[in-house]
Amino acid sequence: MRWLYFQCFFLLFGLPSEFVSGVCELPGSWSGEWFESGVREGVNISGHQLSHKGSCVHSRQQTQFIFKDREEGCLRCLSMHEKHRNILQYKESKCVSMKNYKKLCHSISVDEPLKTLFRVGSSPEQCPLRGHFTFSYSRGHGQCSYPLSSLSQCENGSSLVFRYQACPDIKGSETRVERAHCIASWREGSTDYFVARLENHKTISSERGTSFRCFVYKKNYAGFDLSMSGAPECNLYTATEGQTTFTINNLGDSENVCVYPAWLRKHRKYISLQGNLQYHLNHRGSILTLRRQPPPGPDSESQLEELNKLECSEIVEQKENLTRLVALSTKDCESGFQCVEVEGVSTNVVLLRVGRLTHSPGDACNTNLFFNSILPVVLTSVHLPFSACPITGQLEVRSVESNQTILDSILSNQTELQPAPPNLIQPTSKCPYLASSCRAPHSLSFSPLCGKYSAEYACHESWESSGGRLVILSQHQQSANRFCILVRKEEEETRLRVVRTCTPGRDGDTNLFTASFYGDCSPTALATANRGTTAVAEFPSLVVAAVVQLYLCIY
Repeated sequence: MRWLYFQCFFLLFGLPSEFVSGVCELPGSWSGEWFESGVREGVNISGHQLSHKGSCVHSRQQTQFIFKDREEGCLRCLSMHEKHRNILQYKESKCVSMKNYKKLCHSISVDEPLKTLFRVGSSPEQCPLRGHFTFSYSRGHGQCSYPLSSLSQCENGSSLVFRYQACPDIKGSETRVERAHCIASWREGSTDYFVARLENHKTISSERGTSFRCFVYKKNYAGFDLSMSGAPECNLYTATEGQTTFTINNLGDSENVCVYPAWLRKHRKYISLQGNLQYHLNHRGSILTLRRQPPPGPDSESQLEELNKLECSEIVEQKENLTRLVALSTKDCESGFQCVEVEGVSTNVVLLRVGRLTHSPGDACNTNLFFNSILPVVLTSVHLPFSACPITGQLEVRSVESNQTILDSILSNQTELQPAPPNLIQPTSKCPYLASSCRAPHSLSFSPLCGKYSAEYACHESWESSGGRLVILSQHQQSANRFCILVRKEEEETRLRVVRTCTPGRDGDTNLFTASFYGDCSPTALATANRGTTAVAEFPSLVVAAVVQLYLCIY
């Protein structure tokens, strides 16, 4: 097989009938620093000089070159070929005093090793293996196939990350992460090659030249067969023979991709309460992409940073407003499977829970990786309409669990205090107080200073939770600073808790407060609220929002 390969090598490129005498120039594109295995001082190509072979004295058609050794004065023939701008390969004759250049090149033996030059500081190239995979591998002592290892292409396209898993009964297997930076790829006959520079925790900067590796790959119905050289050489001829061989399988089944539930697909974009995270559904509804808004600054207008993608792979459980599924998770150079649970708690509010990453789809929704203690993330539609507040009237507020005042609690949400609207509160108001649904069905006014100033909020959607009813509040309809209050009505009082994340139990929840009802809204305010109720009943939500905003400006 090798004999045939080298015969073809010479038949393809031929041997010269004549050589051009005199000093020859090597191709200008070859100039620069190169690495060759076994040459400690490195290789430099410049003009007619190949540093470790001597000066070129004769050449033909940029493929055969006669070099004179600067120390011994003998001549050698090099048959050189550029496989890629970053890769040169050659076979060479013995260094002799022969003057017949044609015979000198004919003397190159078919058994002579094929040598490879790797360009130092080469620019990155797109890797030919695109996507995310699992693989088993062998280093000559058996196939390490359980647990499966993983391979991912990074977002830049020029790097691959091999995550090796150790198999208990396979010699030479180990747990480690290795990154491959691709620098070249080419085809020779029906064989596909690529070259990468490996990087791992053992890589030493002074020895990076030794990290070049050559790969041969062949596509099959399930993925690829891949072989890797054990040294900075390209002495590979098939995808099944090499120092390390891989059986690579595609991650996930692109033909059987599922979709997220129809009620979630009513909106293509959801945002977090603070507005810094955005979740986008693709047109098909099969991929949920998480993007993050960059922090304020000189580059704040830059594009959203993509964090990861969750592609629906298999539906595990589906109810009316709750779906649990296995998703193919991809994040730059990392991939695997995660359990995803989406729950629709109202028309425009979704609770999202995501489990831990695993490389086995069957393990993703296992209770060890996805469990009830995972707190959900609250997502809303981009345009969240006003909704009627769940309490009505005037209420006196006091703390239950500590000396912290509700003023401290609510002001921590960057509340803006404004002069209290006239005719809103009865003259006998207690302090501090809440006035809910007095100015409009969705309005909630908080006055910590006995009616002189108030903080105005708008109620949005609400839903039942284990501790009561959660209500989303904001000071402006499109405010990025939104939070929740947890409302629990009892016989003689209403209990309130400010929940910044709208997820009770997370760190940052404030202490408990009670609100005691002591009066209806003032007649003027109540009439205003009634007019607002009529408007809500007669117009679509977007029109109502505009009417309410106009009403607030007038008063």
